[in-house]
Amino acid sequence: FRITGPNLSSTTIEAIPDELYTGSDIRPTVTVTVNNTTLRQNTDYYVSYSNNRNVGTATVTVTGRGNYTGTKTTTFRIIGKDISNTTVSSIETQRYTGYEIRPSITVKIGSVTLQQNVDYTLTYRDNISPGTASIMISGTGSYSGSKTVTFKITQVSLSSANIKVANQTYNGKAKTPNVTVKLNGEVLMQDDDYEVEYRNNTKPGKATVVITGMGDYSGTKKATFVILPKKITWRSIKAKTKAASLSWKKDSYASGYELYRSRKKSSGYSRIGTLSKNSYTACTNTNLSSGTYYYKVRSYVLVDGTKYYGAFSNAKSVKIK
Repeated sequence: FRITGPNLSSTTIEAIPDELYTGSDIRPTVTVTVNNTTLRQNTDYYVSYSNNRNVGTATVTVTGRGNYTGTKTTTFRIIGKDISNTTVSSIETQRYTGYEIRPSITVKIGSVTLQQNVDYTLTYRDNISPGTASIMISGTGSYSGSKTVTFKITQVSLSSANIKVANQTYNGKAKTPNVTVKLNGEVLMQDDDYEVEYRNNTKPGKATVVITGMGDYSGTKKATFVILPKKITWRSIKAKTKAASLSWKKDSYASGYELYRSRKKSSGYSRIGTLSKNSYTACTNTNLSSGTYYYKVRSYVLVDGTKYYGAFSNAKSVKIK
């Protein structure tokens, strides 16, 4: 007859600590005791493993041999490498775009570059407006834990903005025309993206508009517009012998005047003279033949060497005998 030892189902298997994923089969040492006696592996039992490569729960089966019979199983955990021990490439400061900013990063453990969506996933936060944005790197697959890195989103400078503002006509009041500001094809909003200041905007000539960034925008930029002279008003037109005596009201802000003449009231006007001082408010047009003549006058201001004209006066006629 055969005398057999105890069945292993009554043995105690010492708890197996968590093991770190290596990419290869993991075979931790197993300690088996019965009645305070430690059994000998490969003499009293042998060990087999299953599901012992990838992250998760692995199984250890102890099978009796020699004087021992039966089997007993236990488990241990294979845990991923902690993603917090990785090194992450530096992230350059980003410029505000109005949309989510998702810069790419490189994640390494030692010399090994991990793969996004295989070894880790990314979650972006606060990544639209200027300020500090964050990226949470969460281990997946063979990796566990998480790590957070940050990057800066800066305001966009208005230095390259395109500003449009229409010329105005003087009426004795400060001119505050609407301003259109575009940057990278986007129309910005006054009082949300920028504020406006007007300078030298109370009399004819060159006026300035200054936009200053706010909210998601920074810096300032200037643009200019011209305040045109007002419409000239005639004082008198008198006929003389083969001449016309002309006078109009002075425009104190004008740089000068231009005088036009035609034989028709509604068309055919050509310039007949330029008076280069605003104090010249009268002239005589000589060498005229008999007939009716029509005159118009307008003032102008000089801005950086360019003439900018006010509206023509009403047509005024004179009949030469």
